[in-house]
Amino acid sequence: MLGVAEAIPLDPIAVVAAASVALPGKARRVEPPARAGVMHEVRVGLANLASSDAEAAVIWPATHSRVRAETILALADAFRRDAAGAMVPIVDGRPGMPVIVGRADWGALATADAPTVHDALRAALPVVRELYVTDTSTVLESVDPSRVEK
Repeated sequence: MLGVAEAIPLDPIAVVAAASVALPGKARRVEPPARAGVMHEVRVGLANLASSDAEAAVIWPATHSRVRAETILALADAFRRDAAGAMVPIVDGRPGMPVIVGRADWGALATADAPTVHDALRAALPVVRELYVTDTSTVLESVDPSRVEK
């Protein structure tokens, strides 16, 4: 995953990860929050990027580590055409990850009261666009219930 991120034009790269996780050279580590759950990690990551000049954030959970570089590039190209709201990959009618969120919407996403990124996007953002892709790595076939934020 980080190799793909380094191979495409993502800058800066902020990774919410424990100190034991090895990161490539240009990635900066963001300590994970004390509270577990993907939305807590998203909030910490977005807060870390706030001082950067990034125009958008790619929210890319480690559970989707096999997403292909060409999928990320297609999402980024589609997002750049109208850099409003968020861009979500869709495979067989199911929303996937990673998603791209424009800087103007980071605050709304970070304050959304929702258990998942997709729920937060739907609840907080006025524009959520979809890109149909064939990369099945963007969706999970099953999710371990113990890893789902309550």
